[in-house]
Order: sequence, then structure tokens, then C-alpha cells
Amino acid sequence: MADSGAGHEATEEDATELQFPKGVSPGVQGCRGCGAALKEPFVLCATCPYNPPLCLPCFTRGAEFPGHASHHPYAVVGRSCPLGEGWGGTEELALLGAIMECGLGNWGAVSARMAGRSDDECRNHYLTRYLYHPPPELAGLMQGQGVGAGQCVDPMEYVGGTSNPPRPLNGTLAATELAGYCAARGDFECESDPMAENCLGGIEPGLFTRAEEGCPGKALAAAVADGYRRRLGERHRAKRAVRDAGLVGPGRAGVVMARLRPTLPQDLWEALPRLSSLLPPMDIDLVVAGLQAREETRRHISQLQEYRRAGITKKAAVATYETLRTRRQSDARERECLVVRGAGGAGLGSEWVVLGRGPLLSVQGRPGQLRRSQPSLDIAGLPGYSDLTCEEQKVASELRLSPEAFLHHKTLLVGECVRGGGIRLATARTLLKIDVNKTRRIFDVLREAGEIVAVVPKQWPTRPLHCGQGW
Repeated sequence: MADSGAGHEATEEDATELQFPKGVSPGVQGCRGCGAALKEPFVLCATCPYNPPLCLPCFTRGAEFPGHASHHPYAVVGRSCPLGEGWGGTEELALLGAIMECGLGNWGAVSARMAGRSDDECRNHYLTRYLYHPPPELAGLMQGQGVGAGQCVDPMEYVGGTSNPPRPLNGTLAATELAGYCAARGDFECESDPMAENCLGGIEPGLFTRAEEGCPGKALAAAVADGYRRRLGERHRAKRAVRDAGLVGPGRAGVVMARLRPTLPQDLWEALPRLSSLLPPMDIDLVVAGLQAREETRRHISQLQEYRRAGITKKAAVATYETLRTRRQSDARERECLVVRGAGGAGLGSEWVVLGRGPLLSVQGRPGQLRRSQPSLDIAGLPGYSDLTCEEQKVASELRLSPEAFLHHKTLLVGECVRGGGIRLATARTLLKIDVNKTRRIFDVLREAGEIVAVVPKQWPTRPLHCGQGW
């Protein structure tokens, strides 16, 4: 309460200094010569204590009173005096008030409040006299005020002459999605409690102004006003809930979630919608930013580990390594474009393509359908990459499987192995439902790593046949 009172007194003191020059007693409200109310412009004595004011008629006839003589120096006070460029003090205050109400840059509405001034004149005068080339008195006042460390804001480039913010056209999809919502004001055409103001319609203003303290009518009016205040609080609470839950634009949540999908693991990405009912939007943004930073750090660590496995110990050698690796991969792709590998591999059933020389030249030709081998997939940095071992990363890259897909297949096989005490290859093929060659490769890698136990199918012994014996 003390801080609030001190701030209120400081505000009143500043307002008094603006209305009365320094040294003028705020108690003097009229002319010291005739006692009439002062009207601008008026005169202040610069010699007498407290600078007594005089109206223009008293000043012109040389009015004197104890302590004041007609030959004392004086100062003319008035807002209608011209200040330069044809603008008076009254117009300057009106311009600043219009800018404060209409907003900086809305020069059309500002000029409508300035009689005889166009929007170009208002804009040029404000930019010249207040921003680009302020007078020395105003520049010194701005420098003398000072700005605390807690009041510093980020610099923002001023762009003059901008038009009004874009509004959705009538009949468009954007206007349909925002029906009943005024985006410029952040308000709704139909409030959550539209009948809240009706309770005040039956109260006549000033009916109980002169009533006594114990008047029942006055207490009833206060109770009605308090009920209206509570209903307004509920209305603002409903608006805050709509804003915090993002119900104005529900389609935006899907766009944000789709943008986060490549950077977050599957389980975290699926858990984010459930957090919206527990945390406000700002906290959810902080959580998402932290998760993205964690994944970025993991990706950077995985890249550094890859460089270390390649024998790189200095950061300066990374650029050379990346250049040579890119060149090697490019050469490998060019060689694969010239060789069409058969189903048996590079050495079996391969044919060389000689460009521009007619048909294929067969080397160790073997009948059968030929196909190219697909290049390995670069999975470094993808979600779940750090959860794979080196061998699993290599296999996932060769099989062109994402780390999350490989982990999903691994979880299915390990779970089935735990439930049955082992797993057969045929069961794994039925469980994964992918290419049989990829299933066999994943099965072998997990079996060699000890993640699963392979069950060999039982082979029933066959009865030998002897000569001379029948069936």
C-alpha cells in the first residue's frame, strides 16, 4: 500500500509540473490582479516568489500588488503559441493524444482527429520532430530520464506507412473458421454470458446517491453490482480457458504436431496431446523446446562418435573427412549405375552396362530376373538412432529401415521370445509381416547378439526301407 501511495503522489507531482512551471504554487488557480479564472494565454511574473499569474487584461493595464511591479520580467504561458512549422502547442498535444488512441502508423484515423491536417502532414511532422530530429529540449529530456536494465526491450525497426492488418474475406474458409471471433480485438461477438448486463437495466443511475447508509435499496444496488462483477469474472475465465486450450484455431495444433514429428521419438510425440490438458501453452512450448534440444544434443553426440570411430580426433579434420566421404559415395553410386546386379549378388549373374555401345555385355550370365541393389539409408540423427547398437545401426541402414521401425521389430521379436521361451524364424516372419529377407537379417542379428533364442523345429526320424520289405 505504501508503494502504491508513493507512486500515486509521484504521478500527481509530474502532472502538476506539466500544468504549472517550476516554482509556481499549485494552489494559485486565478489571476492575482483581479481573481478571475485564467485562460490561455496568460502571463507569469519571473521575479516575484512563486511566479504569480496575471490575465492579459491585468497585464496590459499594468496591474500591481504588494511585491509585484509592472516593470518586472514576465513569461507568456499558453499552448496556442506557434512552436515551429505552423504547429501550435494545442495541435501538438492533440496529435500526441490521437496517436495514443489510434496507434502509431494509423495516420488515416489520426488525421481525421486533426482538423485541417492530412495524414502525410501528421506522419512527416511526427517522424521529423519526435523521432529523427527532435528539438534539443526534448532530446535532453529523453536522455535525462534514463532506462533501467529491467526496462530494456529488443530493438525493432519502424516501418512507416503500413496498411491495416489483413482480414479474412467474407465467404472464405478462414472467415468460416473464425466465425464470431474478432481477431483484431481478441474478442467474441457473442459472449459466454450474453445476459449478464440485463441485471443492471433495472437500476436507475443516481437513485440511491443521497440515501442513508442503512438504506435497503442502496444495499440491493450494491449486491446487483457485485453479482454483475462476478459474472464478468466468469466470462473472462471462459475466454482465458479458450485461449489457453487453443480452441480458437484447433487446426493449428495438428500443424504444430506434424512439424515436431521428425524431431521427437514416437512415444514422446504421442504423449504431447495429452499434456495440453495438464499444462498451459507456454509450459508446453518450453517442454517441446527442451525435448528438441535434447534430441539435437543426442544427434550431435552420435555424429561425434561416428567421427571418432573413423579415427578423427581433431575438429579441423571433419571438413576433409566429409568431403572425401561425399566423393566416395558419389563414386560408388556411379559404379552402381553401370552394374546391374542379379539376385545372387555382385559376383553372380552380374551384367555390365556399356553406355552407347548397344546391348548389355554379359559376364558370367545366369538366367533370371535382375535387379539393382538399393543404396544404404542414412539414418544418423533420426529419432531412436542412439538406442541402437553399432551392428544394429549398420543393419538398419542397409535394410533401409528407420531406427524407430527397427526398434519396433526388435521389441516384437524379443517379447515373443520371452513369452514362448524362444522363437522360430517362421513365427518371426508371421509376426513382422515384412520382406522375408529383411526378417531373416533382423532375426540373425538379434540371435547373434543374444537378444532372442532361436528354436530349431523338430525333425521326425524317417524309417529306413530294406529290400524285400513292403510298406
